[in-house]
Amino acid sequence: MSQRITVPNADEIRQTAESLNLKLSDHEVEMFGAFMEPMVADYQMVDAIDAPSLPVNYPREAGYRPDANENTHNAWYYKSEIKGAASGKLAGKRVVIKDNVSVAGVPMMNGAKVWEGFTPSEDATVVTRVLDAGATIVGKAVCENFCFSGGSHTSATGPVRNPHNSAHMAGGSSSGNRVSIFVPESSFVKKEGDTVSSGDIIAEIETDKATMEVEAVDEGVVGKLVVP
Repeated sequence: MSQRITVPNADEIRQTAESLNLKLSDHEVEMFGAFMEPMVADYQMVDAIDAPSLPVNYPREAGYRPDANENTHNAWYYKSEIKGAASGKLAGKRVVIKDNVSVAGVPMMNGAKVWEGFTPSEDATVVTRVLDAGATIVGKAVCENFCFSGGSHTSATGPVRNPHNSAHMAGGSSSGNRVSIFVPESSFVKKEGDTVSSGDIIAEIETDKATMEVEAVDEGVVGKLVVP
């Protein structure tokens, strides 16, 4: 069980509001406290449930945060090589994971300062599936702050820049995903019909079809949704 969360008292609610330059009346402070009570109770109920511990099937190291010379458009959050099964439909192919998807042992920030330093202990199901299919995961791509933006300027790690014009946005919320497979330090197949070779980054895992389409338009790449 994680640290127990309790309903904040009136002084804590007022102090939090003031830190956000909001002035609440006594009635509003009482209203917010009452609003949070059932939400906290629901959280405590879920938190008390014993969660299953899933096995991590493929060895890996945490990797590293690339510096500006290796991360020219700020698209990468972490680089880490995780080799999947020896054979499968994705054998020999490299995949980038959006940084709101858990990869065990690799830090995950979800674009937000509050998550910095968090490292998942389990792989998300989609991560397990691409590794089982033989793919090699090469790292985590920057996403927007809590994924709440269609731009590419809100991540706590700084803006992700468009590979065609660094003064333009790259689209979001999966801002780093498309850029990470397009920038010069990656070997990417830029159009349909090109030959795919071992070592090419052919895909990136993200979580929203609509933003995938926005980013594809912004960066001039083909965006496809594949649900096996």
